[in-house]
Amino acid sequence: MDSSFFEGGFAGEVSPPEPPVEERVTMVDGTLPEDRDPSFWTLYEKDWYKYVSEKDVFNALLQRSDRNGRKTWEIGIGKGGQLYSWRGRWGEAIAPQAAPWMDEVWQATVHCPHVQKILRAIYEHDDDQCNATNSVGQAFVHGSGCSNKYGAAGDAPYTMFFCPMLARWYDDEDKSYAVINWGQSSTQPTIFRHRILYYSRYRYLGDGVLEVSNVVYNFGEYDYGYNGTPWGGVRATTFPEIFWSNADSSYFFNDKLIRFGHDGSYRPPKETDGWLGAAARKNDPHSPAFGFAFGRDAGSCCVGSAGHGPPRDYIVMASNPAGFSPKTTLSKGKSFWVRYYVMVGTFEEVLRNARAYAEKAGWGDLNIPEEDASTHPLYRTTLADGTIGLTRRASEGVEPVCRVYNEPVLGATPLFVIRELPAGRGIVTTDPYALSRTAPYPNPLPKDHEHHAELRGAIKRYTYESDARKKLGWELLGFVMPTSKPGRDQDSCVQLNTIIDAPGVNGMLALAPSVSGKPLDGGRARDKGTVAPQVPRYRYGEKK
Repeated sequence: MDSSFFEGGFAGEVSPPEPPVEERVTMVDGTLPEDRDPSFWTLYEKDWYKYVSEKDVFNALLQRSDRNGRKTWEIGIGKGGQLYSWRGRWGEAIAPQAAPWMDEVWQATVHCPHVQKILRAIYEHDDDQCNATNSVGQAFVHGSGCSNKYGAAGDAPYTMFFCPMLARWYDDEDKSYAVINWGQSSTQPTIFRHRILYYSRYRYLGDGVLEVSNVVYNFGEYDYGYNGTPWGGVRATTFPEIFWSNADSSYFFNDKLIRFGHDGSYRPPKETDGWLGAAARKNDPHSPAFGFAFGRDAGSCCVGSAGHGPPRDYIVMASNPAGFSPKTTLSKGKSFWVRYYVMVGTFEEVLRNARAYAEKAGWGDLNIPEEDASTHPLYRTTLADGTIGLTRRASEGVEPVCRVYNEPVLGATPLFVIRELPAGRGIVTTDPYALSRTAPYPNPLPKDHEHHAELRGAIKRYTYESDARKKLGWELLGFVMPTSKPGRDQDSCVQLNTIIDAPGVNGMLALAPSVSGKPLDGGRARDKGTVAPQVPRYRYGEKK
């Protein structure tokens, strides 16, 4: 996949340590290294580890080596876009897994209050449904995925479905790894069609500091709250001593760990300096430690022990960039960004870096107008089943048929290629559920219930597989615009259904491949690998 999705508005600003630290960081992908010890993941309840292994979640490792070439730690980035491991001399920082690499990880999440109201009504009227037996979906949209610990995501024990990865890019120059994933209900199947894209970029800045940048784009029919980005935490047996910052940049250790979400686990960010952490030993400057700089303008922050089931070796750390204000709703066609920093080192080093990077963390809206977006050409191609599709990959002598936006501009709709794997049907569509297996869900609500009409004709979607029970794969082609919301002169656009006959393309506009022989590039042409200078107007990372 080319880098176009991760440039322009998503390039961000470089925030290196001062002074710069010379360290060797490399990316490992493809095959999980043989020296990864699987025993780190066998410590939680039951026997899920008999059926899955780290190979199931592994997508890439960021490895740090010292000047002598000795590996000092490595960060695991999962198929769902989640940070699922940070392993070093301290052991493993990330908690043992209850639902393998779906919850006890660092990830972006959003929550839909309206779906939550419908769920409460379903639980009240459908005896087969409750939070433990849920088979209708959830209001939370994970930036990791779901497993049948959260609901049946397949027939085999602990079959997992990670958020489909739509694009990825490693930049060796600034040591960053960026991915785009389609966010999923934390249970499968689901009657709620969540349409959330998560952009995640992990950039190592040196001195044990990892910058994490998320962009969240809503292309669906629901409104979402900003809460839960990020959601993360540490392994309690590795880092049992929690410390909080005070507003004057001093700190104190939390003597009593309260259950996450309960009174006492939250602190108003204005009472903090924008950071917190956990250490192996209290007040030992040489103790291994883990830090989380969430920023001084966050809406809320919380630390607590994880509940449900037997004791979990997990201390939850989370912040909500905008709190729970109704004024910060993420509505259809809009996006926002969040940037935070996680770090490792000695307690002394983590204190220094947490204080320094708290002022660089932040959040804000990111609604890119069409005229400031970059574009990319699409070409006709033949899919595996013989149908006509579209591709971003150019072939010699083949002319582009249209152009699409690389960024999710305000009001845009993603355009996907979905394929049955390893071979089977293929389709170009704006509906990411277009090939997913379905089943009816009888409406359990009485006719006089306020949500009855919303469940009329409800359909369960088994997102991860087709009617033929084949796994599905998704690829992002770019972004198109509904005919009702074009920002450009429609003479420079083309009706997508005149290019390809596929579900969900009616009423959608792509950009014409050229006007008077000139590409429509939003100021940044990318034909045949050329990259013109960027226009850094709508970069995320600019403070709100």
